[in-house]
Amino acid sequence: MRTLSTNEDLQRKIRFLIQRQHDHERQWWAGREALVRKQKARVEKKKELDAVLRSVGAPVDEKEISTAEEDRAELTNYDLKVYKASKQMADAMTGELRTLQIPFFSIKQSLVLDSTGSAHLPGIGRDELAVLRRRMLELLQDFCKE
Repeated sequence: MRTLSTNEDLQRKIRFLIQRQHDHERQWWAGREALVRKQKARVEKKKELDAVLRSVGAPVDEKEISTAEEDRAELTNYDLKVYKASKQMADAMTGELRTLQIPFFSIKQSLVLDSTGSAHLPGIGRDELAVLRRRMLELLQDFCKE
């Protein structure tokens, strides 16, 4: 942390990573809200169109434009796309933190064990490493606040 406190360039890079993540999160949420609004607007536009058609005596199709199941499927599809994108972003940021030599992100993969660790094998368990990385991210966010 001493290096981080004296290295303005490193702080700037960390702030940029944090800002980019927040921007993506806001963009994904706005996209989801727009999709929900679009789904609601479909129903309203159908009602308006049906009213116009009735007023001129044209036949009206009583079938729903999209069912609740189709809307849920559309939202689920969007959520899956966001999940994949967030996983890719997390992997990319992990790589960038590794490049910046941030503790717990630059550990050799050969030292990461599937289990919680063993007294016989040198290394660290995946779960323990995830906890340490999460804690390091919290410290970085606190330290790099503007």
